Amino acid sequence: MDEDGLRELLRRLRARIRPEEVGLNPKPSRRPGPRVIGLSQPDMDILTNRAVGTYHRFESGRLSPRDDYLRQVGHILRMSEDEFTQVYLLALGQQPPHPLSPDAGIALPSRAAWQRAVAGQREMAYVINAQWDVVAYNERFAELFTDGAVPANALRWVVLAPEARTGVLPDWATRWAPLLLAELRFARIQHPGNRALAQLHHDVLRDGVAGPIYRRSPELSLYTKEEVLPLRHPTLGPGTVTVLVAEPASSRGARHVVLLFDRDSTRTT
Repeated sequence: MDEDGLRELLRRLRARIRPEEVGLNPKPSRRPGPRVIGLSQPDMDILTNRAVGTYHRFESGRLSPRDDYLRQVGHILRMSEDEFTQVYLLALGQQPPHPLSPDAGIALPSRAAWQRAVAGQREMAYVINAQWDVVAYNERFAELFTDGAVPANALRWVVLAPEARTGVLPDWATRWAPLLLAELRFARIQHPGNRALAQLHHDVLRDGVAGPIYRRSPELSLYTKEEVLPLRHPTLGPGTVTVLVAEPASSRGARHVVLLFDRDSTRTT
């Protein structure tokens, strides 16, 4: 634990919030003792409903906090995701298992810039947010879909759309479905409060084709290598795609995906 770094960061975070903003009485301007700017340590004990001195021990590095306590403090101090990650690293020496906010990674602040970026790419490319909504894509990617109608959610299309299962994605049950359903399982752990992912989870379980695959494979998956998968392009014919995935630093949980298509003259349409 970096006690000095944690103490300094938490002091700055407390100082920016006035007691009256969180339902506490403002400090008297002439009260005895050192002047406290923002929330005091005793204020934090009140707001977290903990014993007197709990927050002082945490901020001074004498308390190893649990995940739920760090999240409670994070919400009270209105931490950004970056601030919460920094506090987590300083306090526990590891990344938080999932974001502070259930909506983290949903709205991309630089969506227009990403659209411009992928539009200029030669290969099929798109950007998805943390719940796999397609937020940017280029024309090459749109060519995969009937009339160029890109689905609102890439993961839902892959695992549930008949067009994906029987047309665009060959070997769907053995190659595509196990990989992407494992991605769904991992995404739900990363974003436990996300309602869209929870709904997709329930829809998959109810599906007569995807459900059995999902239930019998408890694996988790996070893209850690380039996957090469079969693909039947509507105009270019059968081949393979190498799937390249990167996570934008400005939007954790979002993905920038590039599909490198190679035609396969040995396969038939």
